Amino acid sequence: MSPSSKTLNKINEADPFAMHYWSRQFRLSERELRKAISEVGNSPQAVRQYARQATAQPRDSMQRHNG
Repeated sequence: MSPSSKTLNKINEADPFAMHYWSRQFRLSERELRKAISEVGNSPQAVRQYARQATAQPRDSMQRHNG
C-alpha cells in the first residue's frame, strides 16, 4: 500500500492539513468533524455516512438533541 493511500484510509485528527482536507470533503466544520470522529471513529466511510445523516436533519434539531 502506498503512503498516499494509507493517509486516505483514516482521518488523522492530529494533522491540521488532514482535518482541513476532510472537513472540506464532508462539508463540515472542524468542530463537526471532530464530533463525527468521536461518534463513529476515524474511518472516512463512517464519517461520510455520519455527515450525510447529520445534513439530512435540520441543524436546529441537532443542537437541541446534542445540547
